[in-house]
Amino acid sequence: MAETEVGQAFAIQAATAVALVVSTLLKAYRTSVVVTGLMLGELALRGHATEGSGLASLSHQGTDIVHVLSGTAWLGALVPFIHLLRLSSVLDLRTAALESLKRFSLAGHVAVSLVLVSGLFNTWLVHGRIWPDLSSRYDQELLLKVLAVGLMVILAIVNRYVFVPMFGTNAARARTCLLYGSLTEIFLGLVALGLLASFGLQDPV
Repeated sequence: MAETEVGQAFAIQAATAVALVVSTLLKAYRTSVVVTGLMLGELALRGHATEGSGLASLSHQGTDIVHVLSGTAWLGALVPFIHLLRLSSVLDLRTAALESLKRFSLAGHVAVSLVLVSGLFNTWLVHGRIWPDLSSRYDQELLLKVLAVGLMVILAIVNRYVFVPMFGTNAARARTCLLYGSLTEIFLGLVALGLLASFGLQDPV
């Protein structure tokens, strides 16, 4: 098993899992973040990205790593974002919380851009085309994932450019809108992950 690509990928994942447990127990949280990123990046060591050889395979795996890391960064950051919303209701913490929300917005722009660009490039690498074939179940589920991510992008834009500025006139309403918007983004993100898990096991035909 250790001589196969699957076995080697499993061994690497097991080693990073152990490293994550150890770093967490030692409260080395920055190290834990790095190790978690490595574990997510290792997902590119299996699946469609491993098909082929040479530069094409390396390009596919690299794009997969960017897609996974940017997508999980976007989705995962929504949890502390909601915590920041709650902190913004505390008078002594409001200024710091609002400043953090603005910085989150900048990071969010980068993550969303990387998700979209790497997703389009991945689709081209797998299919040799961008437009889906609706007679293919793989493409049907891929299109549903794209729609879910598209809705997440729209919500992120509305959150940033409509609800965040609302803090200056109606902070309570802004917090409520951002909370429901963020929860909806998390739901859509989980839907996208579920679809990815499904069509990732199918042949891209």
